[in-house]
Amino acid sequence: MKKKTKVIRISNHPTTVQIMTDQKQPENVKYRKYFGSTVTHEAGCTREINSRIVMDCHAFNKKKTFFSPAN
Repeated sequence: MKKKTKVIRISNHPTTVQIMTDQKQPENVKYRKYFGSTVTHEAGCTREINSRIVMDCHAFNKKKTFFSPAN
């Protein structure tokens, strides 16, 4: 089993998933990045929206001097 193997159950009932790979149980997680998007166990989009707002603010602040008038 690869160390990055994790299990996420998308459901309103937060129970763990019992899956065995190579006689080991992978870690159960509540959210996971997948192809750049955040997938959560309740299939909501709040975490994804907040994540993208933070990334956008960070990118904007890096370019803030570009948008400011020169002194």
